[in-house]
Amino acid sequence: IVMGNSGGGKSITLGNIAYNSIVEGYHTLIVSIELKEIKIAQRIDSIISGYNPKEYSTYSEEIKQYVKDFHELVTGSLYIERIKPYSNCNAVRSVIERYKIKFGRTPDVIIVDYMGRLIPIDKSITAEHVKDERISDELREIAVDYDAVLWTGSQMNRGTVKTKAEDIGQDNVAGGIAKLNPADSAVAIIFNDVMKLYGEIAFKPIKCRNSEDTGMIIYCDWITRPMRIAYRKDNISKLSGNAKDLLTRDLKQVDNIIEESKKPSNNNSSFLEKFTNFGD
Repeated sequence: IVMGNSGGGKSITLGNIAYNSIVEGYHTLIVSIELKEIKIAQRIDSIISGYNPKEYSTYSEEIKQYVKDFHELVTGSLYIERIKPYSNCNAVRSVIERYKIKFGRTPDVIIVDYMGRLIPIDKSITAEHVKDERISDELREIAVDYDAVLWTGSQMNRGTVKTKAEDIGQDNVAGGIAKLNPADSAVAIIFNDVMKLYGEIAFKPIKCRNSEDTGMIIYCDWITRPMRIAYRKDNISKLSGNAKDLLTRDLKQVDNIIEESKKPSNNNSSFLEKFTNFGD
Protein backbone atom coordinates (compact mmCIF):
# COMPACT_ATOMS: atom_id res chain seq x y z
CA ILE A 1 0.00 0.00 0.00
CA VAL A 2 1.29 3.46 -0.90
CA MET A 3 -0.15 6.18 1.34
CA GLY A 4 -0.46 9.85 0.47
CA ASN A 5 -2.54 12.96 0.99
CA SER A 6 -5.09 14.07 -1.58
CA GLY A 7 -3.07 15.11 -4.63
CA GLY A 8 0.02 13.85 -2.83
CA GLY A 9 1.42 11.53 -5.48
CA LYS A 10 -0.40 8.19 -5.02
CA SER A 11 -1.40 7.74 -8.68
CA ILE A 12 1.94 9.05 -9.95
CA THR A 13 3.81 6.66 -7.66
CA LEU A 14 1.66 3.75 -8.83
CA GLY A 15 2.27 4.84 -12.43
CA ASN A 16 6.03 4.79 -11.87
CA ILE A 17 5.72 1.34 -10.30
CA ALA A 18 3.89 0.22 -13.45
CA TYR A 19 6.61 1.70 -15.65
CA ASN A 20 9.41 0.00 -13.69
CA SER A 21 7.50 -3.30 -13.76
CA ILE A 22 7.33 -3.13 -17.56
CA VAL A 23 11.06 -2.36 -17.76
CA GLU A 24 11.75 -5.38 -15.52
CA GLY A 25 9.82 -7.59 -17.96
CA TYR A 26 6.60 -8.07 -16.00
CA HIS A 27 3.12 -8.13 -17.53
CA THR A 28 1.31 -5.39 -15.66
CA LEU A 29 -2.40 -4.65 -15.20
CA ILE A 30 -3.75 -1.34 -13.91
CA VAL A 31 -7.33 -1.38 -12.62
CA SER A 32 -8.42 2.26 -12.36
CA ILE A 33 -11.36 3.30 -10.21
CA GLU A 34 -10.99 7.04 -10.82
CA LEU A 35 -9.25 8.16 -13.98
CA LYS A 36 -10.21 7.07 -17.48
CA GLU A 37 -7.92 4.61 -19.25
CA ILE A 38 -6.70 7.32 -21.64
CA LYS A 39 -5.56 9.57 -18.77
CA ILE A 40 -3.52 6.82 -17.15
CA ALA A 41 -2.08 5.81 -20.54
CA GLN A 42 -1.01 9.43 -21.13
CA ARG A 43 0.76 9.50 -17.77
CA ILE A 44 2.66 6.30 -18.56
CA ASP A 45 3.50 7.64 -22.03
CA SER A 46 4.79 10.79 -20.35
CA ILE A 47 7.08 8.77 -18.08
CA ILE A 48 8.36 6.87 -21.11
CA SER A 49 8.78 9.75 -23.57
CA GLY A 50 9.78 12.66 -21.35
CA TYR A 51 6.91 14.83 -22.58
CA ASN A 52 4.22 16.22 -20.29
CA PRO A 53 0.62 15.18 -21.15
CA LYS A 54 -0.13 18.87 -21.83
CA GLU A 55 2.31 18.67 -24.75
CA TYR A 56 0.46 15.86 -26.51
CA SER A 57 -1.16 18.05 -29.15
CA THR A 58 2.21 19.57 -30.11
CA TYR A 59 4.41 16.48 -29.96
CA SER A 60 1.98 13.62 -30.61
CA GLU A 61 4.07 11.98 -33.34
CA GLU A 62 7.29 12.15 -31.31
CA ILE A 63 5.55 10.64 -28.29
CA LYS A 64 4.10 7.82 -30.40
CA GLN A 65 7.57 7.03 -31.74
CA TYR A 66 9.22 7.02 -28.30
CA VAL A 67 6.52 4.74 -26.89
CA LYS A 68 6.76 2.42 -29.90
CA ASP A 69 10.55 2.21 -29.56
CA PHE A 70 10.23 1.62 -25.81
CA HIS A 71 7.95 -1.37 -26.27
CA GLU A 72 10.36 -2.85 -28.79
CA LEU A 73 13.11 -2.68 -26.15
CA VAL A 74 11.28 -4.27 -23.22
CA THR A 75 9.56 -7.63 -22.71
CA GLY A 76 6.98 -6.41 -20.18
CA SER A 77 3.53 -5.15 -21.12
CA LEU A 78 0.78 -2.90 -19.79
CA TYR A 79 -3.01 -3.20 -19.90
CA ILE A 80 -5.39 -0.68 -18.33
CA GLU A 81 -9.08 -1.08 -17.54
CA ARG A 82 -11.40 1.15 -15.53
CA ILE A 83 -14.20 0.03 -13.21
CA LYS A 84 -16.87 2.19 -11.60
CA PRO A 85 -16.26 3.82 -8.19
CA TYR A 86 -17.67 1.89 -5.24
CA SER A 87 -17.33 -1.42 -7.02
CA ASN A 88 -16.12 -4.37 -4.96
CA CYS A 89 -13.22 -6.76 -5.41
CA ASN A 90 -15.34 -9.10 -7.54
CA ALA A 91 -15.21 -6.38 -10.21
CA VAL A 92 -11.41 -6.43 -9.96
CA ARG A 93 -11.46 -10.21 -10.37
CA SER A 94 -13.69 -9.83 -13.45
CA VAL A 95 -11.10 -7.52 -15.03
CA ILE A 96 -8.37 -10.10 -14.38
CA GLU A 97 -10.50 -12.87 -15.89
CA ARG A 98 -11.09 -10.76 -19.01
CA TYR A 99 -7.34 -10.12 -19.15
CA LYS A 100 -6.74 -13.87 -18.87
CA ILE A 101 -9.10 -14.59 -21.79
CA LYS A 102 -7.63 -11.80 -23.91
CA PHE A 103 -3.95 -12.61 -23.40
CA GLY A 104 -3.94 -16.25 -22.33
CA ARG A 105 -2.08 -15.48 -19.10
CA THR A 106 -2.56 -13.76 -15.77
CA PRO A 107 -0.74 -10.51 -14.93
CA ASP A 108 2.48 -10.57 -12.91
CA VAL A 109 1.74 -7.19 -11.33
CA ILE A 110 -1.72 -5.81 -10.50
CA ILE A 111 -2.15 -2.14 -9.59
CA VAL A 112 -5.50 -1.05 -8.15
CA ASP A 113 -5.82 2.75 -8.12
CA TYR A 114 -7.03 2.94 -5.42
CA MET A 115 -8.57 0.94 -2.53
CA GLY A 116 -10.41 3.90 -1.01
CA ARG A 117 -12.84 3.80 -3.94
CA LEU A 118 -13.80 0.16 -3.34
CA ILE A 119 -16.46 -1.29 -1.04
CA PRO A 120 -16.46 -4.70 0.68
CA ILE A 121 -18.19 -7.63 -1.00
CA ASP A 122 -20.30 -8.01 2.16
CA LYS A 123 -22.56 -4.94 2.03
CA SER A 124 -23.83 -5.52 5.57
CA ILE A 125 -20.55 -4.26 7.06
CA THR A 126 -21.04 -0.72 8.39
CA ALA A 127 -18.05 0.04 10.64
CA GLU A 128 -15.46 1.97 8.61
CA HIS A 129 -12.40 0.29 10.11
CA VAL A 130 -13.91 -3.15 9.43
CA LYS A 131 -14.72 -2.13 5.84
CA ASP A 132 -11.13 -1.03 5.27
CA GLU A 133 -9.63 -4.20 6.68
CA ARG A 134 -12.04 -6.37 4.68
CA ILE A 135 -11.19 -4.61 1.41
CA SER A 136 -7.49 -5.00 2.16
CA ASP A 137 -8.03 -8.71 2.90
CA GLU A 138 -9.97 -9.17 -0.35
CA LEU A 139 -7.23 -7.48 -2.39
CA ARG A 140 -4.62 -9.69 -0.74
CA GLU A 141 -6.64 -12.78 -1.67
CA ILE A 142 -6.65 -11.62 -5.29
CA ALA A 143 -2.85 -11.39 -5.22
CA VAL A 144 -2.61 -14.86 -3.69
CA ASP A 145 -5.14 -16.47 -6.05
CA TYR A 146 -3.44 -15.10 -9.17
CA ASP A 147 0.13 -15.42 -7.85
CA ALA A 148 0.78 -11.73 -8.49
CA VAL A 149 2.24 -8.71 -6.76
CA LEU A 150 -0.58 -6.28 -6.00
CA TRP A 151 -0.13 -2.57 -5.29
CA THR A 152 -2.82 -0.12 -4.23
CA GLY A 153 -3.08 3.32 -2.64
CA SER A 154 -4.67 4.79 0.46
CA GLN A 155 -5.40 8.27 1.73
CA MET A 156 -3.58 9.60 4.76
CA ASN A 157 -5.57 11.42 7.42
CA ARG A 158 -5.86 15.21 7.64
CA GLY A 159 -3.48 15.44 10.57
CA THR A 160 -0.63 14.23 8.37
CA VAL A 161 -0.44 17.61 6.61
CA LYS A 162 1.06 19.14 9.77
CA THR A 163 3.10 16.07 10.76
CA LYS A 164 6.88 16.07 10.37
CA ALA A 165 8.21 13.41 8.02
CA GLU A 166 10.12 11.63 10.78
CA ASP A 167 6.92 11.35 12.84
CA ILE A 168 4.71 9.82 10.13
CA GLY A 169 3.64 6.29 11.03
CA GLN A 170 0.85 3.75 10.74
CA ASP A 171 -1.53 5.94 12.74
CA ASN A 172 -1.52 8.48 9.90
CA VAL A 173 -3.46 6.22 7.52
CA ALA A 174 -7.02 7.41 6.87
CA GLY A 175 -9.94 5.21 7.88
CA GLY A 176 -8.20 3.10 10.44
CA ILE A 177 -4.93 1.27 10.93
CA ALA A 178 -6.69 -2.09 10.41
CA LYS A 179 -6.35 -1.77 6.62
CA LEU A 180 -2.58 -2.20 6.99
CA ASN A 181 -2.87 -5.53 8.80
CA PRO A 182 -3.18 -7.72 5.66
CA ALA A 183 -0.52 -5.77 3.73
CA ASP A 184 3.06 -6.97 3.40
CA SER A 185 4.30 -3.41 2.95
CA ALA A 186 3.03 0.11 3.54
CA VAL A 187 4.92 3.15 2.30
CA ALA A 188 4.11 6.79 3.10
CA ILE A 189 4.66 9.35 0.33
CA ILE A 190 6.21 12.63 1.46
CA PHE A 191 5.55 15.25 -1.20
CA ASN A 192 4.69 18.94 -0.90
CA ASP A 193 4.89 22.14 -2.95
CA VAL A 194 8.39 23.01 -1.75
CA MET A 195 9.67 19.53 -2.62
CA LYS A 196 8.08 19.80 -6.08
CA LEU A 197 9.90 23.10 -6.60
CA TYR A 198 13.24 21.48 -5.75
CA GLY A 199 12.53 18.29 -7.73
CA GLU A 200 12.28 16.02 -4.74
CA ILE A 201 9.93 13.29 -3.48
CA ALA A 202 10.45 10.97 -0.51
CA PHE A 203 9.12 7.63 0.70
CA LYS A 204 8.98 6.28 4.23
CA PRO A 205 8.38 2.53 4.70
CA ILE A 206 6.14 2.24 7.75
CA LYS A 207 5.47 -1.49 7.49
CA CYS A 208 7.66 -4.17 5.94
CA ARG A 209 7.26 -7.83 6.86
CA ASN A 210 10.74 -8.83 5.77
CA SER A 211 12.88 -5.72 6.08
CA GLU A 212 14.81 -3.91 8.77
CA ASP A 213 14.61 -0.58 6.92
CA THR A 214 11.21 0.45 8.29
CA GLY A 215 11.22 4.07 9.40
CA MET A 216 14.00 5.37 7.18
CA ILE A 217 13.19 8.16 4.71
CA ILE A 218 14.27 7.53 1.12
CA TYR A 219 14.65 10.67 -1.00
CA CYS A 220 14.22 10.38 -4.76
CA ASP A 221 14.41 12.81 -7.65
CA TRP A 222 11.11 14.15 -8.96
CA ILE A 223 11.36 15.00 -12.66
CA THR A 224 8.35 17.25 -13.24
CA ARG A 225 7.97 17.26 -17.00
CA PRO A 226 7.61 13.48 -17.47
CA MET A 227 6.30 12.91 -13.91
CA ARG A 228 9.18 10.48 -13.40
CA ILE A 229 10.51 9.29 -10.04
CA ALA A 230 14.21 8.41 -10.15
CA TYR A 231 16.16 6.69 -7.37
CA ARG A 232 19.23 8.52 -6.12
CA LYS A 233 22.41 6.48 -6.22
CA ASP A 234 23.76 8.00 -3.01
CA ASN A 235 20.84 6.49 -1.07
CA ILE A 236 22.05 2.92 -1.56
CA SER A 237 24.62 3.26 1.22
CA LYS A 238 21.77 3.88 3.70
CA LEU A 239 20.10 0.58 2.90
CA SER A 240 20.88 -2.93 4.06
CA GLY A 241 20.24 -6.54 3.12
CA ASN A 242 18.09 -7.44 0.13
CA ALA A 243 17.03 -3.84 -0.56
CA LYS A 244 20.64 -2.78 -1.06
CA ASP A 245 21.42 -5.78 -3.29
CA LEU A 246 18.33 -5.29 -5.45
CA LEU A 247 18.84 -1.56 -5.97
CA THR A 248 22.52 -2.05 -6.74
CA ARG A 249 21.50 -4.54 -9.43
CA ASP A 250 18.81 -2.22 -10.81
CA LEU A 251 21.17 0.75 -11.06
CA LYS A 252 23.70 -1.40 -12.91
CA GLN A 253 20.89 -2.24 -15.32
CA VAL A 254 20.20 1.48 -15.79
CA ASP A 255 23.88 2.08 -16.52
CA ASN A 256 23.75 -0.69 -19.14
CA ILE A 257 20.73 0.94 -20.79
CA ILE A 258 22.57 4.26 -20.94
CA GLU A 259 25.62 2.59 -22.47
CA GLU A 260 23.38 0.92 -25.06
CA SER A 261 21.90 4.30 -25.89
CA LYS A 262 25.31 5.55 -26.99
CA LYS A 263 25.50 2.90 -29.71
CA PRO A 264 24.17 3.96 -33.13
CA SER A 265 20.82 2.49 -34.13
CA ASN A 266 18.53 3.35 -37.03
CA ASN A 267 15.40 2.25 -35.18
CA ASN A 268 15.61 3.61 -31.67
CA SER A 269 18.46 6.08 -31.30
CA SER A 270 16.12 9.07 -30.97
CA PHE A 271 14.16 7.40 -28.20
CA LEU A 272 17.23 6.24 -26.31
CA GLU A 273 18.82 9.67 -26.54
CA LYS A 274 15.69 11.15 -25.01
CA PHE A 275 15.49 8.38 -22.42
CA THR A 276 19.03 9.13 -21.31
CA ASN A 277 18.53 12.89 -21.16
CA PHE A 278 15.57 13.02 -18.80
CA GLY A 279 17.17 11.05 -16.01
CA ASP A 280 18.54 7.74 -14.75
